[in-house]
Amino acid sequence: MRRLRNLAVPFVRAVVLGALTAAVALTTHSVLYGAYPGPNGPIYFSSNRSGNYDLWRMNADGSDAVNLTNSSIDEFDPQPSPDGTRVAYRLNGDIWVIHSDGSAATQLTTLGGDEPYWSPDGSKILFSSARDGAADIYLMNADGSLQTRLTFGGGRGSPQFSPDGSRIVYTNTDGGTYEIHVMNADGTNDVQLTNHPAYDFLPSFSPDGTRIAWMTQRDGNFEIYVMNADGSNPVNLTNSPDDDSHPDWSPDGTLIAFHSHVGGGDAEIMVMNPDGTNAHPVTLDSTIDARPRWARGLPTPPPSTYAATVQPPISTAGNSVFRANRGVVPVKFTLSDDGAPTCDLPAATISVTRTAGTVVGEVNQSEYAHPSDNGINFRISDCQYVYSLSASSLGTGTYRVDIRIDNSVVGSAMFALH
Repeated sequence: MRRLRNLAVPFVRAVVLGALTAAVALTTHSVLYGAYPGPNGPIYFSSNRSGNYDLWRMNADGSDAVNLTNSSIDEFDPQPSPDGTRVAYRLNGDIWVIHSDGSAATQLTTLGGDEPYWSPDGSKILFSSARDGAADIYLMNADGSLQTRLTFGGGRGSPQFSPDGSRIVYTNTDGGTYEIHVMNADGTNDVQLTNHPAYDFLPSFSPDGTRIAWMTQRDGNFEIYVMNADGSNPVNLTNSPDDDSHPDWSPDGTLIAFHSHVGGGDAEIMVMNPDGTNAHPVTLDSTIDARPRWARGLPTPPPSTYAATVQPPISTAGNSVFRANRGVVPVKFTLSDDGAPTCDLPAATISVTRTAGTVVGEVNQSEYAHPSDNGINFRISDCQYVYSLSASSLGTGTYRVDIRIDNSVVGSAMFALH
């Protein structure tokens, strides 16, 4: 089984030589991606669980792992987009992108590309490439168009935007050592942050932009360090006899994911606090799980300001009674937004619950939908939500009708069928 134990040295040599070959792909390419501010979502990673290296996604605790690519070709370096809908990655020495469910694979570069990293707004992708003879940093639109070279010195790689998109942090090997640099997003105003004879490379901005995590060999083996964004106050976080690498900040900045050769074994995904405490594995198996990339979670929606009010023929008092054989009970609601009536009506759905009668509980839509209805969706007519309940199909009983917007109940109505 292939291992990742000494992946860092080959990576740096490959940057210097500008030759990033598929034969040593997993041990020569790596990039630390920070995360954009936001709630924590799933973790993407590379793994050979299926025999070759595929892109995988799992919950942050290691549960519900899903193979996204499941192909016979090795894929590496998954990088989720800021909105979580797409994943950029490397395949056969070029940058590709897929939907977050693994579908619709699209090739973005054809002249070589590595280490993709999205801009904070998701409109552009940074990457490194040796297409012009030496490894430099490039920028392209998210669809692969307008590929532009930003650096010209060679020996540059692992680029990453700052959270506000104004700067790029990267690895520079210009002076014969491996140092962390930062520059403006257009490639100007280059500043060296580290100055040490050991390898310092693969930097990663914290979500608030105040710190940079990186991988270094200052203590003999590979450790994860963190420093201030100006290069001051470097601190060893892992301090372990194991080789630790590829840190990636959680989107909320409270955790760092990385991979470690625990006990000298194969790479496993680990999670720790930003001060290095509480480091623990979230994968632990006999295969290689490496290069974690944390995605943003879906934000919690704000409390709804909508309120729906039932209209005749159903009474707001909840005491309306209709004949079960009448055919149709029209359900109508008007809407207010933050207390003000509105005709700007978003999509809404209906649910019906039998509160008394033959079988109490939620009623299947097939029992009450009228031919004029569209599944569980309300129609919109004359500034009202309208749904035609099939009374004869419902049968005698007492019923509650709920109207939902964005899956939240914003209004209800009660009536009886006799």
